[in-house]
Amino acid sequence: MRILAFWVTACFFGKCWISEKYLKKTVDSGHFSGNMIFLRSKNNPKNNFFNAVVICIFSGLLFSCKEQDIDRYNLNFTVRDSFCPQWDFVYAGLDSFTTIDGKHPFVYDPEEQVKQMDLQLNTSRMYIRVNNFQDIIVPECAKSSTVEITLNSKSSNFLNLAFQVQCFNGSENPVYSDSVNINRKDWKKYKISFMNNNAKIIRLIISGTGFAFKSNLIPFYRHIPRIFIDRISITVDGKDIYSCRDNFAQQVKPLDYKNVMPLDSGKVDSIVIPKNKKIIALGESVHGCKTVNRLQIELVKKMILENNCKLVIFDADIFEMHKWNLFVQSVLPDYAIEELSFDPRMVNTDILVLREFFNWLRDFNKRQAVKVKTAGLRHFYNINTKQLFMHINYFYTRETAQILYPLLKYVYNMEFDRALEYMANTPRVKTAVGEDEFVIIQHLLKSTGISSSSKQDIETLYLSTDYYMWKHASTFVDILLKEDETAVIMAHSYHTQKKRSMHYYPPMGCYFDRKYGNRYFNINFHVGQGELALLFTKNRTANIFSPKEYSIEKLCLNMPYEYFYYRTDIMPDMFLYSRGIVSYFESPKVDLNEMYSIINDKYNILNDRYDILNIKRNADAFIFIRDGKPVTSSRVPLKNMRYINHNKTITVDGIMKKYRQEMEKSKVKK
Repeated sequence: MRILAFWVTACFFGKCWISEKYLKKTVDSGHFSGNMIFLRSKNNPKNNFFNAVVICIFSGLLFSCKEQDIDRYNLNFTVRDSFCPQWDFVYAGLDSFTTIDGKHPFVYDPEEQVKQMDLQLNTSRMYIRVNNFQDIIVPECAKSSTVEITLNSKSSNFLNLAFQVQCFNGSENPVYSDSVNINRKDWKKYKISFMNNNAKIIRLIISGTGFAFKSNLIPFYRHIPRIFIDRISITVDGKDIYSCRDNFAQQVKPLDYKNVMPLDSGKVDSIVIPKNKKIIALGESVHGCKTVNRLQIELVKKMILENNCKLVIFDADIFEMHKWNLFVQSVLPDYAIEELSFDPRMVNTDILVLREFFNWLRDFNKRQAVKVKTAGLRHFYNINTKQLFMHINYFYTRETAQILYPLLKYVYNMEFDRALEYMANTPRVKTAVGEDEFVIIQHLLKSTGISSSSKQDIETLYLSTDYYMWKHASTFVDILLKEDETAVIMAHSYHTQKKRSMHYYPPMGCYFDRKYGNRYFNINFHVGQGELALLFTKNRTANIFSPKEYSIEKLCLNMPYEYFYYRTDIMPDMFLYSRGIVSYFESPKVDLNEMYSIINDKYNILNDRYDILNIKRNADAFIFIRDGKPVTSSRVPLKNMRYINHNKTITVDGIMKKYRQEMEKSKVKK
């Protein structure tokens, strides 16, 4: 059948012109997609439709005969369909030069990504991180059975690479975990088997780290990490998992109409957050949506006015947020907001919404004895040494110069251990910067030292992003808040979930849930449709397509409201698809329905995916927005980031040179 389909299709290629570029992508992906192929008849234009239909039919036979079931779990590794919650390897395809058991193996090859990012960053070493997984609902036949998972793979140029299996019960609690090292240059089969007792979700994970290198003599990257995968097989008591009945749809129940709280025109006045909550998280499921940002900020104001909120933590750079904090404390002048608004690391929130909020908070604080502070979650290792220097420099005056100059010198020279030792042995540093700031600087020095010291530490930092986000937030909460005061955290819902998220390691919210229990309150924001902004671009947008069946977004669209609030404690325990959109890079305006038809163009189009989650166990409530509007304020294009970072280097070098000269003059006078 495959040979017949090939020859018939080849005959029609003689009458039609097919874009070589799109045909290659179709073959490489292992799928046939009608929107990838463009036809142009060389004869009668009326034959276009007939030609297209015939080629679609026979090409469909050609490409789908390989996998009759179209790989429900994508265990045979074809490039995933955008509507399937499957493996999310973006820079990937099939290795057409190799055949394993009659099938071309799947290959993850980030070479194109490395080239594109090199144009922006121009660095000699590019960090490559892989963290891909797939969640599988455990079918009925797998209960009280022996499950065996087999992977056939090889890899090159990774520092570490692992295949992991994690299992979760209906309450999203982990019940089983195992892993095997797959960092091997030769093909090998790996097996993980376990007795399944009460697992509802099986998560398969491939994760690892590596570096691509470039030297002055060889101006292109070498040793690029790559993964080659033949296939994964899952058996239940010796039978293929495909023979089992998938019970996903049967366990999905509609939302209770009586418990829906409509939000008139998106106003949050009717929402009541219990007074006993210490940490209130506002987790957006999509970035780049101004409608979400507006509702988040309105809730933050409500928490400040009604829930004694004294700390607002943004998913932004720690040091940039420190400058915003100085602004809302009226330490910086009014006009400083123009410079702060240029910050390229606060990319997840509409800057116009933020400006309005920070001006509001600045005015609010002027009338308060105990002022509200702001802080950041992120610590960007590539520029944090310069940022930490500037952070301490805010406290450098003629009176504090003799005390802070040694500390600035250690930070400038990246001698973080000596800086910490100096602070511990010099009590006057605490007097110069203040008691709270003293502890914060110590915390930042420790985390900066981790992210700047060694390869292994950098891997630890990146593979534990949520842990460090929690450490930063938890430190600020412990230092800056009294027992009866609360904090609000704004971040992606991937980070605020209580149990499980897009990573194989626990999300930030999981740590807060463990520490504070029911005093941690997570509100998710879901968007049904509309538009969002492509960040790091000049106001480019993308359409949000209609959600898939059995997703939380689809259930919400069945409600007749533009906005509503819903408590999850009244929901049954059930697993739903939950959409998450995380990364945006420069690209022409694109409909997300086509995002994988133009994969490997200029940048990642959008990192959009569905995860399978028990919404009740991961969030206390959610706000639904039927039609989202995109962020409208301009952002710094990615190409300007290198210029900004270079300017910070010049600034720090100039400041340090000036201070050094002043210290030498003071010694001469003495």
